Amino acid sequence: MFLFFFFNNFELRIFLISIRIRNFINWAIFFACACLLFFFFKEILEFMWILFSFFFLSIHSDLFRFLDFVRILLFFQKKGRRRIFFGGYLLFLFSPPLFESCFYFYICF
Repeated sequence: MFLFFFFNNFELRIFLISIRIRNFINWAIFFACACLLFFFFKEILEFMWILFSFFFLSIHSDLFRFLDFVRILLFFQKKGRRRIFFGGYLLFLFSPPLFESCFYFYICF
């Protein structure tokens, strides 16, 4: 009611429309910024989760590969089994250089 004393009807309508337009523009800018922040935050969280999961799973799998290697070494310590182990494929499959190369490849990042 106070605005009616200073504006005639046409000026009041223009003023209220400009307030609505400014309000709409401000909300549109806020919504766009919120969407951008959500998108980038989501992307950053996904990227961090991928890095964490790759690092954790690589350490986890390498640790258990190394434990399997030690367990198989202990299993083949008996004289009759040593020839089978050092005969070929099992030595390559559970070799320490393979474990170390995978481990250092993952921690170098």
